[in-house]
Amino acid sequence: SEFEDRADFEIHWHPYMIDMRTASSGEPYLDYNRRRWGGDGWVAGMKRDAREDGCLFRNWGRQNPRSVWAHTLHAHRLLHYFSKEGWRPMHECKGRLFEEYYEEGANISTVDELVRIGADLCPDKAEEIEAFMRSEDGTEEVLRADADAKKRGVGGVPSFCISGSTIGGAQSKDWWCHTLQKML
Repeated sequence: SEFEDRADFEIHWHPYMIDMRTASSGEPYLDYNRRRWGGDGWVAGMKRDAREDGCLFRNWGRQNPRSVWAHTLHAHRLLHYFSKEGWRPMHECKGRLFEEYYEEGANISTVDELVRIGADLCPDKAEEIEAFMRSEDGTEEVLRADADAKKRGVGGVPSFCISGSTIGGAQSKDWWCHTLQKML
């Protein structure tokens, strides 16, 4: 990246669940959007803006009749597991979850799907990952971190904390370049 040689920064992912009322196994995408917002019209702009960053949302949305709105508690638990290995493994896991959910159409609400993803990421720890995911481990920590984010005023995803300031919503590559340039 343009800033790799000029700045040292880390990306840390924190739990934030949009809607705890989502069914634990996820809900059909369009049904959820109709129930929550009256439809999915809001998605078109997000998809358009994200395209230039390589996010195509190939299998998330109305174009995939099997698409779900995920309940992300267990996905956050998998991230919690990988966080014990450091921020880089957690970041790699988050990228894989995005790819599986938005591009491949995986239902990341389910423990079985998350066990598969975790084992693919770290085959030598597949049994440990499965045992973790089939337990309640990490649940309390994830719920506490989610509640903390909401108390701090985080109201959606993505949300970024940069030098103590919170920025809500996805931002363009140009915005990030400008912001990072100002910080240097």
